[in-house]
Amino acid sequence: MRSFDVRAGAYVLYAAHRYAPEGTVFLVVVDPGVGGSREPVAIETRRFYLVGPNNGVLWPVVAADGLVKAVVLDEQAVWLKPVSYTFHGRDIFAPAATLLALGTPIESLGSPIPGERLVKLELKYVAEREGMTCLKVVYVDDFGNVALSAERGDGVYERACRRGLVEACSGERCVTARCVRSFSEVGEGEAALYYNSFGFVEVAVYKGSAAKELGVREGDEVCLAGR
Repeated sequence: MRSFDVRAGAYVLYAAHRYAPEGTVFLVVVDPGVGGSREPVAIETRRFYLVGPNNGVLWPVVAADGLVKAVVLDEQAVWLKPVSYTFHGRDIFAPAATLLALGTPIESLGSPIPGERLVKLELKYVAEREGMTCLKVVYVDDFGNVALSAERGDGVYERACRRGLVEACSGERCVTARCVRSFSEVGEGEAALYYNSFGFVEVAVYKGSAAKELGVREGDEVCLAGR
């Protein structure tokens, strides 16, 4: 995951949370705004607790699981002191997460805030443009596989794959991808479009890097057109 990338962090958290047991406390520190105006928060959803910066990284899980309550972590009695300006993960977030895991009520960690104050970050993005379906890159893994901003059930893969081949383009750079269940169904160096293990549309190059072929990173746009 690229450093400082809140969207990529949100994707990893969203993809992983469904496998956690009820009552899990997620401590998330993708926090490029540490020491600035962003708020440190703890959030209770229907099944989980989330602790981290109010910069959108927590929002996809909140939206999926349902908000119960949220607080700003402004109860200084539970902070680790002295509090640094640059390591709130250790000094503010970790103590709060520990206390939640021990059964401490979330209300004792700080002041309540309404859901409207939580920063919204959406992983879903689909735009139709000039006969193409355009998505955002939400994650690039170590193999260069490119996860895109549509999930199973959105219909994007099915529409693009009616003829079995898709042109995937970012700017002037394009790859022709075969619609498959797994990238191993194509030859070495060939591109594939499929649903990844978390249910997101993904483009890969077998034993290669789709990210390098397309010249993309998280947040860039990739447009798909059936062939």
